[in-house]
Amino acid sequence: MKNNINVSDDDVSKVMSESVGLFMNKPNAYVHGKKTYLSENRSVVPVWKNGQAMIPVRFFGESIGGKAEWNKADSSVILTCGETEIRMTPGEKVLTVNGSVIALSEAVCMIDGVVFAPVRELCKVFGLSLLCDESGMMIYGPRLLDWKKDLTLLRKISERYIYDDVTGAKIVAMLEQKHPEQGHPRLILTEQKLNRIKAALAADEPVYTAIYSAVKAEADSYLNTEPLSYQIADGVRLLPVSRGVLARITALAAVYNITGEEKYAVRCRKEMISACSFPDWHPYHFLDTAELACAVGLGYDWLYHWLSEEDKAFFRNAVVHQAVDRILDDFDGKTIRQNDQSDLLSRSSMWLRDYADNWRIVCCGGVSVASLAIADELGGKTRMKCERVLGESLDYIKPVLSMFAPDGGYEEGITYWGYVSKYLSYYMGSFQTALGDDFGYAEAPGMRHTTDFVYAINGPAAKFAYHDNDSTDTLIEPYVMFYAEKYHNYSAARPRLKRILAGEGNIHDLLYYNPVFLSAAEVQEDLDTLLSGIGVFTARSGWDDQAVYVGFHADEAYAGMSHDHLDGGEFVMQAMGESFFVDLGKDDYNIPNYQCDAYRTRAEGHNTLVINPSGQKYDQTFAGWSEIDLYVSKPGGAYAASDLSGLYSEYVQSMRRGVKLDNGRRTVTVQDEIIMKNPSELYWFAHTPAQIELSEDGKKAYLTLHGKTLLAEIAEGDGAFFSVMDAKPLPNSPNPSGQKQNQEYRKLTIHMTEVSSLNLSVIFNCCDGGCVPNSDNHEFVPISQWSIPDEDILPCTHERKNRCEC
Repeated sequence: MKNNINVSDDDVSKVMSESVGLFMNKPNAYVHGKKTYLSENRSVVPVWKNGQAMIPVRFFGESIGGKAEWNKADSSVILTCGETEIRMTPGEKVLTVNGSVIALSEAVCMIDGVVFAPVRELCKVFGLSLLCDESGMMIYGPRLLDWKKDLTLLRKISERYIYDDVTGAKIVAMLEQKHPEQGHPRLILTEQKLNRIKAALAADEPVYTAIYSAVKAEADSYLNTEPLSYQIADGVRLLPVSRGVLARITALAAVYNITGEEKYAVRCRKEMISACSFPDWHPYHFLDTAELACAVGLGYDWLYHWLSEEDKAFFRNAVVHQAVDRILDDFDGKTIRQNDQSDLLSRSSMWLRDYADNWRIVCCGGVSVASLAIADELGGKTRMKCERVLGESLDYIKPVLSMFAPDGGYEEGITYWGYVSKYLSYYMGSFQTALGDDFGYAEAPGMRHTTDFVYAINGPAAKFAYHDNDSTDTLIEPYVMFYAEKYHNYSAARPRLKRILAGEGNIHDLLYYNPVFLSAAEVQEDLDTLLSGIGVFTARSGWDDQAVYVGFHADEAYAGMSHDHLDGGEFVMQAMGESFFVDLGKDDYNIPNYQCDAYRTRAEGHNTLVINPSGQKYDQTFAGWSEIDLYVSKPGGAYAASDLSGLYSEYVQSMRRGVKLDNGRRTVTVQDEIIMKNPSELYWFAHTPAQIELSEDGKKAYLTLHGKTLLAEIAEGDGAFFSVMDAKPLPNSPNPSGQKQNQEYRKLTIHMTEVSSLNLSVIFNCCDGGCVPNSDNHEFVPISQWSIPDEDILPCTHERKNRCEC
């Protein structure tokens, strides 16, 4: 979801000129438009205490133009600003404001000689608005900000101050200080980590043993193969080769370091020599360059003590010429978009200028990892080039990290979450092990909650594949362990451990697994999740593989951003271990006009509505707006709803869709309430791999998949009847060659003409105990009057998303 799209730097400066920004557990501050710190003592930071945000009283007073003084006579603090005087005493749960006593939610306290008080009550006393929630952001001032209406603005504000200021020259100086004799390995797989792995394998620690078995088998499979050759198989990308080289180098080098057997180092060197002998690393499609740079950088670091000096010089020169020089061409604005792959200044994507997405993390991260491997061995202008990469890359990735705000969801979807997390873990993981500091870049708002996104978006049978994502199977990648360790949320790693023990282990598990995960408690995630930053709602009946699961997506329609689809308003549903209604996922990116012509990117290719299809370029309004504006979660069920009018603005006066899981979390309802501008043709689509049998009256549909049956019923909708269509474009729609034919899918359809207004309610129930229709007793209730009968709402703490503000 991308509101305030046109927010400018001037907008940020205007809002923050009268406001103060802080970030929980960090010393950084943004006071009236200037970045500063809470104190000269960098250990002074805002903290959580019993669910309340606590702020240093002296800093707060000075930030609003007042002052705070310690009164030795009674061991109290006196804060004055204008005509207001506040007295407070550490240990007491009250403030005295101009003689009147005010109760506090948490007692004033002293931490290392610094007095802290609850920021919410301090702001209330002085009439200041406050944003303070689990995202980590704290902003107080005259204007009330919130993530829902000010998403882009707050993302831009966060980029101004939450990260530490660091130059490339300082980074390389830190590298030399920590590794005065060019110490290696230092990138993630350090000597300390290797010793821990070896000790664990000697003790038959089960998870490390399973991971190592898989990694060694992979490394062994490469021993008798030839290195990968330079090949642009699809005419655009070297990327499959780059990824293959990365897989080979990391597996072979890791196994060499664990076993000491030179055959692995010999084969790894052979792959590195081959890659560094390529005519170029294909900067035309810069992801190719970045992944090769990362591969060679990790191989250089992990094999450092085995390689000859001649080898090292050869690899360093390749990294500088093929990657560092090429990314600096982008930094310096020398590159242009043109289809000339022989020109090193030609790019398929202006990845640094068009918009911020996964490319920035991969491109900046891959080349930075390689630079960390070699920079302290370089001198003169070559060293300065690596310094530029290391310093400037950090600025370029800030807008991508902001995409995790406020609740950990990732806008491009779960597949690209994995891609970004892979390179972010390489990037920040290498900074942490090589320098001992990631400069706050792993503390972007919402990022500590991103594992919640992973588990919410994974249903019991498949992942929710909104936007450009793969539609099959669940996806819990090794990078959840990187986040679990970074934020000390060890329980978040446990679902990945189950997959490792089932045989899914790979090199990234080896890099990020920590035995402490194995002893962490298994903590059930919430059954329901609202990820407001990306416009996703999910609800389920439980966490077993037979649970009922529904997902709902409502955000901005395609507006030129990478990997968006025209999928606003779509739903997916899983039950009885099967994925009954699916998002078909991505198609071939080489399809001409992919994001407006490919069936899988259009509204007609999703489980949403199409109105007056006429072969138009977009079947939802270009850049049309929707958001989830209603969300309720209780033990007995949950629902969410969105105003979809902005996605069909040409045709509707109003349109609202709601998705509900209730009836003891057994029944899913998808309800649409529409008023047209003029009588219109309407399609309701739901894609399924199931076989469909319709009742004689067309009001019921029995969907059968692998012996399981789901009943769909039209509970409300005058003139609405089910039909079945092939999962292919409508007659007037674009139908580009080369796209997937979707023969394994069909779509449950409701097709209506001359619709002026419509209340349409479709309900779904499992038939595991026999299909008993309940539409006869289903009374239509407008979305605005929906409710869940349970009395108790799920517990609320500041550590759980979407429940409260602290």
